[in-house]
Amino acid sequence: MTAGTTPRVTNVTTHRLFFALWPDNDTRQLIRKNIKKVVQHGGGKRVPEENLHLTLSYLGSVDDATQRCVEQFADTLDFEPCFLEFDRLGYWPKPKVLWLGCSNKPDALTKFVYELNKGLKECGIDVDDRSFAPHITLMRKVNKSPQDTEIKKIPWKVDHFVLVESKTLPQGAQYQVMKTWPHIK
Repeated sequence: MTAGTTPRVTNVTTHRLFFALWPDNDTRQLIRKNIKKVVQHGGGKRVPEENLHLTLSYLGSVDDATQRCVEQFADTLDFEPCFLEFDRLGYWPKPKVLWLGCSNKPDALTKFVYELNKGLKECGIDVDDRSFAPHITLMRKVNKSPQDTEIKKIPWKVDHFVLVESKTLPQGAQYQVMKTWPHIK
């Protein structure tokens, strides 16, 4: 190496991360039970039950230093418990996604996502500025909207948020909860 040059850094470890609301097993089973008929309409690939979640903010691939920054910022947030009621199915034709959503989103959750994104920007994360639309992706690669979109209301009391790592494996995406933040008074 010559004087005045900086050593080249190689093999920087990155993790594909997102913040989410992570349902408990009872809520997951209730979702699967109530939407079973709809997702049997054919076509598409179901999201595995263990991967069901509600994304708050997608971070993308981040290095260890950025991960520490976002975790330290998340430590400062006060997450207010809320109640979600999933009462409708939707279909986005361009990404071919079938999703489960809420007609009403709690103001506290919308405010929380805004504050979360603001802090993520300070850590150098380029966050999506679209309006927060709480939903759970049920199926991908769906060719058309299902005809039967009637579902029973699915309640979910949320009292924490999580940081999740997404790994792409030959058998599909595998999600691992890295850290959990409970409500702090």
